Amino acid sequence: MYFELRYAVRRLFKSPSFALVAIVGLGLGIGANVALFSVIDSVFLRPLPYRDPGRLVRLSSTSEALNLTRAGFSYPRYLAVQERQQVFSDLALAAGNAFTWTGRGNPEQLVGLHASAGLLPALGLEPVLGRNFSPDEDRPGGLPVALVSHGIWRNRLNGDPSILGQALLLNETPYTIVGVLPEAASRFPLNPFQIWVPRPAEVPYLVPAQLDNGGFFFQATARLRPGVSLAEAQEAMNVIAAGYRAAHPANVDAPSTVEVVPLLDDAVGDQRQSYLMLFGAVGCVLLIACANIANLLLARFAGRRKEIAARLALGATRGHVLRQLVTESMIVALLGGAVGLLLAQWALGAVVALGADLIPRAAEIGIDLRALGFALVATLATGLAIGLLPAWLAARVNVNETLKEGSRGSTGGGQRLRASLLVAEVSLSLVLLISAGLFLTSFARLQR
Repeated sequence: MYFELRYAVRRLFKSPSFALVAIVGLGLGIGANVALFSVIDSVFLRPLPYRDPGRLVRLSSTSEALNLTRAGFSYPRYLAVQERQQVFSDLALAAGNAFTWTGRGNPEQLVGLHASAGLLPALGLEPVLGRNFSPDEDRPGGLPVALVSHGIWRNRLNGDPSILGQALLLNETPYTIVGVLPEAASRFPLNPFQIWVPRPAEVPYLVPAQLDNGGFFFQATARLRPGVSLAEAQEAMNVIAAGYRAAHPANVDAPSTVEVVPLLDDAVGDQRQSYLMLFGAVGCVLLIACANIANLLLARFAGRRKEIAARLALGATRGHVLRQLVTESMIVALLGGAVGLLLAQWALGAVVALGADLIPRAAEIGIDLRALGFALVATLATGLAIGLLPAWLAARVNVNETLKEGSRGSTGGGQRLRASLLVAEVSLSLVLLISAGLFLTSFARLQR
């Protein structure tokens, strides 16, 4: 194997133009696929940082009559679900709010969350310091208390464990700090929120009439009970929605239904299919590169027919020759994969910098072990795709006829074979280009 590797490297050094074209071409194709795989994996496949995240769901409002899809939840409907449901082990309500923090240097704007006491248990999280909101604090008229994010505690409060019981002046109201949120509570989809306070129904921008008439102002999060499926939860919510519609026919949300959606699907939106279409287009580009480089390798191996025939005549087996030629293609693929990883890393840096507001979980996108594993598999598959058929055809050389050719050049059969493969390459590239165009068209249509 060492001899084969050394010989393969030496052959590549003798053909720098071929090596450069092949490595750069494969690098671009592999890099694009690795980068897009990293995006898809980080955004759509990586689980949320909570306990048993697959059982977390978002309750949303959907109505064709109101042209609403997965809109927010109303406070009266939340109370109805809370009273009648038997499919969730935890149920919580939340609404965002802005706070001005004063009393510690210059005033600072904080993004806050009015969250019911059930949100942390629903997510399977506990404060790293202190405690969660108590039931009394979560009732109307409860004490003003707050949970601070891990980032605020570490960066603005110096990680001081004695901050429990101290007051934060938020919107000119003193809130007592009762706990510090875990880091997972500051990651997607809760990453914007720096401060939590209880009692979502007390958000200052809603008047009682807005609360009572069923406006879509809140986010409802729940955890499925063990043994309860998503379909069973949806059926239970359909029954509750029908009862709510009969009890509150004048409410804004009365015509809508309750949709039970996995929390990850709700958080990332309906973009999964779009990115899979784009992944298909990028995959076609890699296949086009493989077809072109495979044809270059075929021509390269065909130019060495006499060398291969001589090695076979001297006792080398066809398997040994095949292994030597495939080794050369694998080295090209591995070098292309290394270039592709560098390009993917650069591209993902640009994606994170430019797409933070467009791509969910953009901050989590990067090259991790799963991406490295995908890159390795893609590289090895590419090496076999570009080298196996050309190597197999080259190793089938007729030893006697080739050695008798002398200086006459290639036979008509060899020329016909290369011409046929060139036609096949062009045809395959055309089909792949059309496929890539269709994938891109579908991607653009889904983005509208």
